[in-house]
Amino acid sequence: MSLVIAIATQDFALMIGDHRCTHISDDNIYHDTVIKVFNVNNQVVAGFTGDLSVTEELFKSFIDVDQDATIELVADKLKELTPSDAYLTMILSGVDKNGNMRIVEMGHRDNFAQHIMDIPEGEVRWLSSYAYVNPNAMIEEEFAKLTECGPQEVAQMLRGVIAKVSEDDIRVSKNASIVGIINKNS
Repeated sequence: MSLVIAIATQDFALMIGDHRCTHISDDNIYHDTVIKVFNVNNQVVAGFTGDLSVTEELFKSFIDVDQDATIELVADKLKELTPSDAYLTMILSGVDKNGNMRIVEMGHRDNFAQHIMDIPEGEVRWLSSYAYVNPNAMIEEEFAKLTECGPQEVAQMLRGVIAKVSEDDIRVSKNASIVGIINKNS
């Protein structure tokens, strides 16, 4: 399993993903070397959970992506490139065609339909994928403790959440990568 968390405000978006790759039939067989979150370009970050080989192929497809491509364009391209039988969940966060931040989730459960979460001005939204230990209550609790809501503070909070989840979920590593973007339109 995996844990990918996206968190966004109108000013920035961060995405964190643990590094664990677990054998499909035995959770005790794993390695902690898999990067699951990526900066697609200057406006979009992406995280993948599920089929590692499909994730690697999709990532290769975005090496030459336009640095100004919006989240809509990236989501459409991912849907087009993803095999219909892939076992995969994708979370994107980034700037839309109107300059606003949003989060998009697409997955195998519903043929990669785009589920869009717009981010209202002055608010924070987050989305997580796959851990057996649901991190949402932890995120809410830790977010309430923050005295500042800048990218550095939120990144540190997300690292703490991943570490806490990893204590109770063998499928999640405490090692994690974090990526982010700043919304230049806000």
